[in-house]
Amino acid sequence: AGETSPVPLIVGDDAPGSDGESRVASARLVEVSVGQPGEPACELVVDFEEDDLHDDGVAALVQAADATGGTVWVWYGSEAGETPAAMLETDAVADAALAACGLRLRVSAVDVVRVAQGDEPEEFWTAFDSGF
Repeated sequence: AGETSPVPLIVGDDAPGSDGESRVASARLVEVSVGQPGEPACELVVDFEEDDLHDDGVAALVQAADATGGTVWVWYGSEAGETPAAMLETDAVADAALAACGLRLRVSAVDVVRVAQGDEPEEFWTAFDSGF
């Protein structure tokens, strides 16, 4: 796979979780749960850190998505196993994560990558560290 350089995601006053100042971020983190039966519900995590990734949880890291695409990393905790959130379809989670970040992108326009806790590629942590 070739190197990809992230396109900054401009976060403005109207972005979910915004504090009213425009900032540039290349990754956003959302916690994934089940809303309606079988449907993902995503909540934006502001100022995230590694402690926001829970062993029994599912999260999505949206990396530098814009009209030309990006990557959505769908992360599964080591103890997520058969939890309702872990049983959701990966593309549905990615789609909900894009919407939670205020991005009007179809999931087909981004790369969706499943990531298991403890087996994260270096690119995941690079994207994670670029967030806020």
